[in-house]
Amino acid sequence: MVPPAGARGAARLSRYWQWRRWASRRRWVWRGSAAPWRSPARPQAPPRSRPAAATPESPAGVPAPAARSAKVPVVLLTRIDPSLYLRPGSGGERHAAEPRPGKAGNDAAPLGPERPLGAGGDPARSDSGSGSGSVSRVGHDKETFERLYRMGPLLGRGGFGSVYSGVRLGDNTPVAIKQVARERISSWGQRRSGTRIPMEIAMMRKVRSDCSTIIQLLNWFELPDSFLLVLERPEPSQDLYELIRNRGFVPESPAQGIFLQVLRAVQHCHSLGVLHRDIKSKNIIIHLVTGKIKLIDFGCSTLLRNMVYTKFSGTPLYYPPEWFLYHCYHGRPAAIWSLGVLLYEMVCGVLPFRCCKDITSGQLFFKRQISVECQQLIRWCLNMKDWARPSLEDVFNHPWLQTELPQETATLHPHSLSQQPGK
Repeated sequence: MVPPAGARGAARLSRYWQWRRWASRRRWVWRGSAAPWRSPARPQAPPRSRPAAATPESPAGVPAPAARSAKVPVVLLTRIDPSLYLRPGSGGERHAAEPRPGKAGNDAAPLGPERPLGAGGDPARSDSGSGSGSVSRVGHDKETFERLYRMGPLLGRGGFGSVYSGVRLGDNTPVAIKQVARERISSWGQRRSGTRIPMEIAMMRKVRSDCSTIIQLLNWFELPDSFLLVLERPEPSQDLYELIRNRGFVPESPAQGIFLQVLRAVQHCHSLGVLHRDIKSKNIIIHLVTGKIKLIDFGCSTLLRNMVYTKFSGTPLYYPPEWFLYHCYHGRPAAIWSLGVLLYEMVCGVLPFRCCKDITSGQLFFKRQISVECQQLIRWCLNMKDWARPSLEDVFNHPWLQTELPQETATLHPHSLSQQPGK
């Protein structure tokens, strides 16, 4: 007598689950759920025991899918080789699988040198980032940071992170350590290897060079909940905002030297395709002995393109009027507007606008007596029409900046600071 169809199905299911139990006891990695006797003929690896800790990827770098239902027709019984993930002598530390020769689409070439170091050698770090498919070595980064640097007291706090004083232990060089929480990062850059890094780090890597007017990124580390940026820290120094607040304003002669240095920093960024987007007095630090400036804080920066931007990051009182009127702007004219606001703030001691209504009104009043040439340059930079503003080259060639002061070394000397400006 032939058993009913339901009984035959139950018997097959029972045999199938018996086989699954047999396979799991031998620590096979099961990929697919059809019975082995239904799979196409293919060579299978001899039974070998799998390590107790399951690894997240297959040898080819493809994540192993979870157990599937019996309706999936694909059958593959394979095993992960732990030698691809466990480096000998590493104490069980996990790493991304090495690319196989002859395989395309696994470009691991870094974006130039990994990270410029001020002194000593930093151990090579693996690429890590969200969605990259590589295994993050955040624990290794934390240990390396603690071995190379010591973090000190808080220097300041901003919208994108906190800055601490620090010391490089190798030579006791003072550094600034910026900690950026992972959840505060809204914009990410991508390296050639496919890993993601914060846009601030990506842009600072692009502008790193011998440019003396831009703060240099010495090192960076990825922690489980944040990123640490190790920056140079000139001593003694003060940001331009504090200097203006303490002294009332900056006389035109030293203001020329400061403004020229800021122009060179912006010109260097634009030549390398970087738009800073937050040029202001708080993001300019001045060495109190030499008068040299450093443009800092690339947390709002992005790639410079000949296109309309519809997202603005920065300080609202430095925003151009087209942003408030149309919620869009072009990168270069917006940078010229912020430079005009900065120059006005230096020579007048206050910001030219107090709210967005003042910015869009088109009215500009000077709170102090300054030269006609300086007024003309400020009005040109703060033109309501973005196409009517000067280019960086036009600003460099303006008569107010064509003086006998040495353009490379025009500084705010300490004796200039000792004179309290008149009210």
